Amino acid sequence: MEHPGQFCVGITFKSGSIFVRHEQGNLIYAKFEHSISRELDPQTHTHVVIANMTMHEGRWMSLSNERLLELRTTADQIYKAAMAHELQKAGYRLDFAHDGNFELQGYTPEQVNEFSLRTQQIDAWLAAQGIEPDQATGADRTRAFYSTRAAKAAPDSAELQREQWLERGQAAGLQPAERHEKGPMELEQTTPRQEAERAVAMARKHLGEREMAFSRKDLYANAARFVEGRASYADLEAAIQREFKAGELRERPDGKITTRGGMEAEKFLAHHLEAGRGAHIKVMSDAEFDKSLGLWERKKGFALSDEQRNAAHMILTGNDRFQGVQGLAGTGKTTLLEFVREAAESKGWAVRGHSNGAEQARKVEQESGIKSGTTARHLIDEEIKEKDAMLARAALRTLDRRSSLSPRPDFEKLEKDKSVTKSQDNGGRRYYITRSGETYTAALYQQSRSVEVRNMRHAGLTKKTYSVGRDGHVYRQGGTLKSEAAAAARQGINRSVDAFFGRGVASLPWRALIKHEAKRALVKHENWGRVGLLRGSLVKAQLGIGDAIARSAEYRALQAQAQSRDADKPMRILNVMDEASMSATTDFNKVIKSTEQAGEKTVFLGDRLQHQSIGAGTAFEQAQAHMPTVELGRDSIRRQQTEEAKSIVGRILDGDHAVAVQATPAVEIRHAQEAALVQHPEKGREQSEALRVAAREDNAAVIKKLSRDYVALPPAERDNVIVITSTNSDCRGINDAVRDERKAHGELQAGVKVETLERTDKTAAESKRAASYRPGEIVQFGASYKAIGVEKNAYARVERTSAEHNTVALRLESGHRVTVQAGKANLQSFRQTEREFAPGDRIRFTKNESLTRSERDAGKADGDRKLNGMSGVVMKIQDGVMHARLDGGREVAVNLREYRHIDHAYATTSVSAQGQTKNQVWVHHNTEGGRHGDRESYVNLTRMRDVAKLYTQDVAKAAQQAGVRLNKSTASASRDEVQAYKDARQVKQMNAGRGAGRQAAATRPAPQPAVARSKDAGRGR
Repeated sequence: MEHPGQFCVGITFKSGSIFVRHEQGNLIYAKFEHSISRELDPQTHTHVVIANMTMHEGRWMSLSNERLLELRTTADQIYKAAMAHELQKAGYRLDFAHDGNFELQGYTPEQVNEFSLRTQQIDAWLAAQGIEPDQATGADRTRAFYSTRAAKAAPDSAELQREQWLERGQAAGLQPAERHEKGPMELEQTTPRQEAERAVAMARKHLGEREMAFSRKDLYANAARFVEGRASYADLEAAIQREFKAGELRERPDGKITTRGGMEAEKFLAHHLEAGRGAHIKVMSDAEFDKSLGLWERKKGFALSDEQRNAAHMILTGNDRFQGVQGLAGTGKTTLLEFVREAAESKGWAVRGHSNGAEQARKVEQESGIKSGTTARHLIDEEIKEKDAMLARAALRTLDRRSSLSPRPDFEKLEKDKSVTKSQDNGGRRYYITRSGETYTAALYQQSRSVEVRNMRHAGLTKKTYSVGRDGHVYRQGGTLKSEAAAAARQGINRSVDAFFGRGVASLPWRALIKHEAKRALVKHENWGRVGLLRGSLVKAQLGIGDAIARSAEYRALQAQAQSRDADKPMRILNVMDEASMSATTDFNKVIKSTEQAGEKTVFLGDRLQHQSIGAGTAFEQAQAHMPTVELGRDSIRRQQTEEAKSIVGRILDGDHAVAVQATPAVEIRHAQEAALVQHPEKGREQSEALRVAAREDNAAVIKKLSRDYVALPPAERDNVIVITSTNSDCRGINDAVRDERKAHGELQAGVKVETLERTDKTAAESKRAASYRPGEIVQFGASYKAIGVEKNAYARVERTSAEHNTVALRLESGHRVTVQAGKANLQSFRQTEREFAPGDRIRFTKNESLTRSERDAGKADGDRKLNGMSGVVMKIQDGVMHARLDGGREVAVNLREYRHIDHAYATTSVSAQGQTKNQVWVHHNTEGGRHGDRESYVNLTRMRDVAKLYTQDVAKAAQQAGVRLNKSTASASRDEVQAYKDARQVKQMNAGRGAGRQAAATRPAPQPAVARSKDAGRGR
């Protein structure tokens, strides 16, 4: 109760016309500790009743307790962490779940479920509502809890139920929990203080990955979740205060918490964009621009709008390193880019593009001609180039510092030395970096030991080999057909062995054995002999000349590689970042940094009204204040073709989202809700819960109606319809309903069941925590781990986790079992599902296909398998291979045993729909699911050219939800945010303060706060 007493409760009293809130730490409360559930299962828990009174300056006053409900879940998380702490101190071992819940070690899931009837009831209710229990939100589980809670039908006494518990336990094979003399914390190498600091740092990183600012309650709740009972609440509280004191955590004026990293990221963005003003070169002059534009417009047969022309003029004639284009949906940004590309290329510039989504990048490339990929891939490529340039510069510096008399580095010794860091550039050069910072690469010190020459006696068809031995003498191999054939055979065997086994560590013994046996069998036939002094001198001279030429060529190649990332030299490369509004501040800053390092130029295109990034920050909105930016506004909108469509989009742009939704032709089904109102006419919890359940029923009917309407369209017309919804759950529901309709019409036949994978939603901090992985999840390795025999991109199934050791036990597809440290392994986790696919199905690929080792050895590039975000139609499924034609016309074949990232594509989420355009837009708005708001409404309704249609169970509520403002937070609170916080707080205090200041008792002396305990003792949650 320390946490609610410290942060949740205060008093409010009237001072003139202002209500002032005072934090209080003295609560009066009674604890009732119970050990039984309503279903008569053992369940240790505590009820706390707080008296509406507290002491202030010698007077009893009523509480201002509006924050108690807000922080109840945080207090619950702290409660569970405290319980886990005490249990582990007592010597019990615990298994933790992803949400902070835990169980005693040593019990199977079946044994736990035997005493979890309430959980079974809640899961069954969720499944009946079409909600997967593992994916249910906290609100879903709360509704399920109250909907399934029965009245108490037996005395609330653990003693009376103990006999039946023992009988059930014995039947389930339960044994008393093992208690160790030393608890896990006593065996740990770390202290509770260190564990608390680790948990708080994880909570900061976890919250800061998605938002620049977060609430204090979320900070405490996640710190309690991550600590896993290894520290007390007092340790956590002290660690949080140390983070505030050190500046890692900072409080904004509106009460929200931000981080040092967030503040520095926003400062970096502003500073480097400002420094980019006038820091590059123009692509062309004003006169050249006018000439290029005139030629282009005559060729195309239409003219750019004034705003498009201004944007193109800024990009091509400005000398700024960074520029921005803020363009509303449908303003022809890709048309503008087509002209920019052609004009820039005519002046010898290279134009490259990237976007946050693969599908958006494909459309940019298709419509503008700019070669484009994803921003993630762009950043990886830029990081590789920067690393290669750094390695080249370091190797050249080391060479230049060396004396001409210095001995050649011993590369065999460097390879074996474990203190030497080994690295490799994208061209395959291997580098050796010593502890002193010296960097060597073999080609700069090339010293050949052998040379081959064609034997003209055999018409040049065979070769003789001259080699310098360790004794300094030159030896010759060959001279006869037999000897030269033997040497050629041994070289062929060596090449074949390397090709067959690869160059991994695991195959090294086999390769060495086969090569040794080949040498032993053939070397005696190779005819080695020592040559004379004159011939030996000529061979050495030939080797020296060849080495000098090779070293010189390598020096020039490394110079070019080092200078390719010269920040001080303007490069004639123009980068275009599309959908920049969807980029998190961290990625936005990486683009800024890579642009500067390469000496290039970047244009950011986006729309501040569209969806923002999943990651933290509002980079594109903030950037517009620090770089030259041109706007493409209403005057440039060309997408909407009908007056009805223009009117709806106009309402959205005016901020009248509700009016826009109400003006959209709608299909509304609310039969179940109307029946619920008849059954529950009086307002209250029962009516509210009945309406929620009924709304879910109506949503299912809405999806069925939408699917029937969709399939009733001619196939050609379906291609011009985009169905948009808010959540992945509803997207799956629509996909399944459309498939059912198509199968009923005989359009889908010979379907094949396929195991598919859906990515789970884990932050980087969560992925480093073993408890975040659930048994049954599938993980993919992001790197090779030779020590345990795991290749990059290999899949494995989670079997169990250990919070105590932070390890994840996995079973590879080969059947081999491995255990990895969650904090060190590079793992990406997925949820396994089963879907049916048939010829004619519309599908979407959700991940790039990985090249096999043999494909890489054959010279295939990753670009051959870029599938992420691509949509298409299944042509056939044969022998475990799916053949599909992508929307762009390209045909692909994927092995379903190796690639499982496929989904149906009859519907899409609003976020994925961004960047698409169709004649008709059908918006599915489930008022009981998703975070609806202004950005979603804007994106959904601006996808159409001609017609929009709304499918919902409640038009009025959908209109109400359509205008809710949903904005990502910034590290620095805006004036509007601070004022809104003050206004909201004042209203709450005025409401809570009505009648505040009443004395609960007259001016008698106040006794000390007391704590009451019930007789039904127990420890628990």
